[in-house]
Order: sequence, then C-alpha cells, then structure tokens
Amino acid sequence: MNEEISRLRSQFSESQSEKEAVEKAKRQLEKRVTSLLLEAEELTAAARKQQKMKEMVEEEVKDLHDKLTKMREKMKKVINSNQLLRDQVYRMEIRAKISQEMETNTSHSPSSAPSSEEKESRTSDDSRDEANEEERTVIE
Repeated sequence: MNEEISRLRSQFSESQSEKEAVEKAKRQLEKRVTSLLLEAEELTAAARKQQKMKEMVEEEVKDLHDKLTKMREKMKKVINSNQLLRDQVYRMEIRAKISQEMETNTSHSPSSAPSSEEKESRTSDDSRDEANEEERTVIE
C-alpha cells in the first residue's frame, strides 16, 4: 500500500510538473500572440498611413499635371498671339515700305518694274514666313 501511495504521489508530482510546464508554455504563447497582435495593428496603421500618403501624392501629381496642361495651353495661345502680332507688324512694315516707295516713284518717275528693295523685301518675307512656320512646328 505504501508503494501505491508512493507511486500515486510520484504520478501526482509528475502531472503537477507537466501541468506547470503546460501553464508556462500557455502563458508564453499568450504573450507571443499578444505581441503579434500589437505588431499587426502597428503594421495595419502604417499601411493605412502609407495609403493615405499615396493618395495625397497621386492627387498632388494630378493637380500638377492639370496645371501644367493649362500652362501649356496658355503658352501656346501666347505664342500664337505673339506670332500673329509679329506677322501684323511685319505686314505693316511692308505696307509702309510699299507706300513710301510708291510715293517716291510717283514723285520722281513712274516705273512698273519692282525695285531691288521690293525684291529683297519679298525674299525676306518668304524667309521670315518659313522661319515662323518652323518656329510654330518646334513649339507644337
């Protein structure tokens, strides 16, 4: 009987040790799970923050792209306007030269053949038109 009591005590002691080891492992697992849950929450918060930053950057890029597009359109309009003004000034200069030459020709002697200045003027008109066309092409 004493042997059996001794054996039962020994089994009880072993099971008590096993129970304590299981409890200790359980506490360690609970700590690890808690730690992992906290880490997951931190990662989730960081991911949300990063997503918000990404959305803000995308919105900013879109706004900048829209502004750039508008500025390009304005620049094209200004360039076209400037080109039209240059063309008008050039035509006015030609008209003034022609008028001046006509006055000079009518006061001295009428001549139907174009003068060398008119020929040069027409040649420079053609080259200026070509240069303007090239400039428009480059701008576009």
